[in-house]
Amino acid sequence: MKLQEILMRKGFTQAEIAKEVGVSESKISRLLTGKIKNPSIAILYKIASLAGCEIGDVLKEFCNRNAE
Repeated sequence: MKLQEILMRKGFTQAEIAKEVGVSESKISRLLTGKIKNPSIAILYKIASLAGCEIGDVLKEFCNRNAE
């Protein structure tokens, strides 16, 4: 399951994710749609924490997305 799906199923909006992570809503949108190719580990860690998953799972998704 994709990270964006996990977050949305947990009831998070992009605005809420942005507030929790400390970045703009547009940056969250670009992150979750793969338009940002190299997000910081700190941001990915915060997103993983919200999603309730491991940072390794998040990194794997971003690495796989960038390989496509």
